[in-house]
Amino acid sequence: MSLNDTTLVALKTDFDRPSRLVAVDSRTGRERRRTWTGLVSSRPTTDGQRVWWTEYRRSLLFPERVNSRLVVLAPGKKRPRNAPKLRNVLYPTPIGRSGALAWVEYTPDGHYTIVAEDSLRQRTAWPMPGFSEVHGLAWDNATERLYTLVTDNSGMWIGRIEPGEGLQAVTRGAYITLSDLRAADGKLYYGSIASGRDEAHCFDLGEGREYRLSTSTYGSFAPAPADSGAVWTTTYAKGLPHHRQENIEPIPVAPSQLPVDLVNPPRRRWNVVNLDTVRYTPADSASLHRKYPARRYRKGLHLLRAHSWAPVSFD
Repeated sequence: MSLNDTTLVALKTDFDRPSRLVAVDSRTGRERRRTWTGLVSSRPTTDGQRVWWTEYRRSLLFPERVNSRLVVLAPGKKRPRNAPKLRNVLYPTPIGRSGALAWVEYTPDGHYTIVAEDSLRQRTAWPMPGFSEVHGLAWDNATERLYTLVTDNSGMWIGRIEPGEGLQAVTRGAYITLSDLRAADGKLYYGSIASGRDEAHCFDLGEGREYRLSTSTYGSFAPAPADSGAVWTTTYAKGLPHHRQENIEPIPVAPSQLPVDLVNPPRRRWNVVNLDTVRYTPADSASLHRKYPARRYRKGLHLLRAHSWAPVSFD
């Protein structure tokens, strides 16, 4: 994510050190560690000054109890602080630069609620219907609305929070994985496997159409908007570097219920009976009983058997 015109903030992990927030100079590629993090449960976001994210924290008294806590890093500080009285929280999202903040709360039984808190500490909550799951949250400055990734029985889709009305669908449900939702200037940025591999996608809210922004060999993910219409993406090449994409020629994506099948091998019909299509009638069952009658055994001779009841055993 972009902190300013020349600085990116990224969550970095490797094999020999814990995860950490680093500031990356977009001109030189040099990194500077901002702070160490715990087990991150939702990736960082910023309003240009403060940085928010959530971490899984284990209870000191009950090790099996794990909560997701809200963490914030203020400008000029080296150590983050925990937001008090907020547990089971995911996807913190700053609402503009007014000091308002939105997040997602969840319960152990699988119910999700989107919560927004203004600068006066007044909260508004929008419970998700049924057992719908939330997988992302973002604020768009152009439409001044919250957008979210929702999963239910219809698949995965993008929703919008309307004040006074609640959740409304922006796209139809599909069995296509969406991830890492961001928003800016009337566009939604996210990762999608619609093309058969992880690629950066964009949904234009004004046109109501989806576009693919990247075409990579091994896939791209975690798109984030930059200035002048550019997009920051991360690719599977030479250590997961960040790339700034400019002069993008978006590729229209046709609505589909399933992604392009690039992974599964070709399906060949076997010369066997499909048991799902077999139907047995009472006449079939009667003929089988006549052909293969049930075998009866004398109970008295089988009450004690040496192989199932033995008072002495040895290795």
